[in-house]
Amino acid sequence: MDKVIGRLTVFFDEPFWVGVFERIDKEKLSVCRVTFGAEPKDYDIWKLVTQGNQRQKRKNRV
Repeated sequence: MDKVIGRLTVFFDEPFWVGVFERIDKEKLSVCRVTFGAEPKDYDIWKLVTQGNQRQKRKNRV
């Protein structure tokens, strides 16, 4: 069975809050950056985690 690792980092990059979702799947790294604008609420984070993978599949892998 393949192992998939995901990590979300949220930080303030003035003047916006930014989320960076990293995913390692089959030893390949893919990254998605999302600009929240205002400080994200829990439901914003949850939406990114649960729906962010669909967005990330369109990105190139490194």
